[in-house]
Amino acid sequence: MRRTFFVMLLGMMIAGGSWPTIAHQEPTMIAQPAQTSDLVTANNQFAFDLYAALGEGEDNLIFSPYSISMALAMVYAGADGNTAAQMAETLHFDMPREDLNTAFFELQNAFNADVESYEDVTPSELNIVNGLWGQSGYPFRPEYLDVLQTRYEAGFETVDFAHEPDTARELINGWISDNTNGRIEEMLDRSAITPQTRTILANIIFFHGTWLELFSKDDTTDGTFILLDGGEVSVPMMHRFAALYYYAGENYQVVELEFQDSALIDRFFEMKMLFILPDDGAFEDVEAEMDLTWFNTTLDNLESTLMNLALPTFDYETSLDLADILIDMGMQDVFDPSLANFSGIVDESDEPFFIDFILHRANISVDEEGATAAAATVVGLGGCSTCGPNEPFDLIFDRPFIYAIFDRVSGSILFLGRVMNPES
Repeated sequence: MRRTFFVMLLGMMIAGGSWPTIAHQEPTMIAQPAQTSDLVTANNQFAFDLYAALGEGEDNLIFSPYSISMALAMVYAGADGNTAAQMAETLHFDMPREDLNTAFFELQNAFNADVESYEDVTPSELNIVNGLWGQSGYPFRPEYLDVLQTRYEAGFETVDFAHEPDTARELINGWISDNTNGRIEEMLDRSAITPQTRTILANIIFFHGTWLELFSKDDTTDGTFILLDGGEVSVPMMHRFAALYYYAGENYQVVELEFQDSALIDRFFEMKMLFILPDDGAFEDVEAEMDLTWFNTTLDNLESTLMNLALPTFDYETSLDLADILIDMGMQDVFDPSLANFSGIVDESDEPFFIDFILHRANISVDEEGATAAAATVVGLGGCSTCGPNEPFDLIFDRPFIYAIFDRVSGSILFLGRVMNPES
């Protein structure tokens, strides 16, 4: 189903200026260092770049650009040379690396700040967690592990990818499930981690918020949702009559919904959710227009407006393999065993060290009570004994050959055969 509502989770990730509550208070401005503000700008620029790269097709889409940026920032902390330059350009990291690490640290602390309970108010739950697992005995640089511990709060845990990849995979999958309240399970399948894997970095973002003004379930009725191709489906449609922050652009309309803790003046973050409705026939035009300037202009023009709001409930998940997408966006060297330069992560080794995969999974549920969203980004780095800086060779099965299917544990050959003529 083509998405008619673009769920702007990016608005959740802004730690700077917030917007008035329905009570028409003045915006609560949260002081933040310039480097943190610069990081927010960089992450949001990357967000729209990535949305443009992912936007083709007619499927629902949900992803966390912040999670992806933070996961790659942990890798970037140990990148050097052209590898680092490509990552910085793609991710818009244009500040000194020490400042970047500090900015991520400050944002994470603000998002994860403990909040006291308030009567009749359910604070939003926002949890951002990083993890790092490395091959036991591998020559990781202590200074790199120290940066990830002190700036990204990613504790280092040794595992044995080489001899027990399934045990390591189950451990990491369990960690991801625990930190997303079970919303993301089995993130890594059996093919993801191999005996050549050397380290796994992961970022988790979990959010749950209750609407400042709940939708009444009694007002939810079945409604018609018109697809991009003109088809129609029936969906539960929530209704609310209220004064909400709204803006009508040239070919789209926007409404902002607030969560219960938005009215608390001593919060370190204020979670909102934007819903953008393109005019009929203008969906692709709006998508093409979306960038950081467009986003900021939209926020600047929101005004309290009385309306009857109808919004469908929805619940879905997106799984992404980001390697090819990031290569197209300019990060080529990180995936090339002969070019990747992560000398800041490991000491010299006989095998190459490069990014093997970048996986991202996110899901969202929106109903009468609020919104819940979770995202996980996992980066796998490794080396291999058969690849390296040498020129690749060709292995072409263009003559008769033999094959075997066997059990590696027992050594039992289960199938044995040969191919003399593939067409026979």
